[in-house]
Amino acid sequence: MEVKKFTNTITFIFLFTTSFGQFNVKDLVDSLKFLETDTLDCTADIYWKIIAQKEKAIPYLIDKLTDTTPTKIRYDCKKTPLNISEVSYLALTEIADFPIFDITGYQFDHIDRNGCSGFHLWYFFTDNLGHKPEFQKSVRKWWAKNKKKYMWHLAPRKYLTECRKKYGIKGHYSYN
Repeated sequence: MEVKKFTNTITFIFLFTTSFGQFNVKDLVDSLKFLETDTLDCTADIYWKIIAQKEKAIPYLIDKLTDTTPTKIRYDCKKTPLNISEVSYLALTEIADFPIFDITGYQFDHIDRNGCSGFHLWYFFTDNLGHKPEFQKSVRKWWAKNKKKYMWHLAPRKYLTECRKKYGIKGHYSYN
């Protein structure tokens, strides 16, 4: 019994010390479901830590574009709280430009008085999964084909939000 206890303790110490300091971006993205805040301000710690991972987070965020797990996050372009899919989309757009027309083939010209585009209606206001699987497939294909065409651009300090400053996010990927 003592040997088993000792072996379990050694295994735990090994796993703890080998994983300590190693950052698992997938686990961080998976933890979006634990967001406690109702806004994406600087208190949305997990959200901004994901964005700070830059391109390393993009594949995992794309994986979440069909995750309809609800959150508490409120957003002007949707009357009900966002789900993980929608929070993931917003995180993607904080990291990089994703040209919606090129990705979907749809032109979303309409912008309402709240600043919400036709895309928000198409993506956010659908029952169940709606267009999410189609959009996820298109984004995944777009990213695989074009990720090497993206360049990191530092933003002038005056354009950095408080959250970007707090989490050390000093730029944005642009598609070239």
